[in-house]
Amino acid sequence: MYECTFSVSDRNDSHHWQLMLAIKSSILRQMDSAPSGVRICCVKFVQQVVLVQTPGIIDPRVRTTNSDTPAPT
Repeated sequence: MYECTFSVSDRNDSHHWQLMLAIKSSILRQMDSAPSGVRICCVKFVQQVVLVQTPGIIDPRVRTTNSDTPAPT
């Protein structure tokens, strides 16, 4: 099993983005033909990718401490 130990936080880091794209493509190709245990792992990976790559929302109930940004009322 491979373990991903790098972080892709720089949009201009094309090497790591290409590597991540290759990993995602490989996992997605295995989803249809792999044994059920591997397919479950593929689904879990896809779930994590969706969670990580989805921008967060700002909770309107949370008051901000930044003086430049007005707190919601």
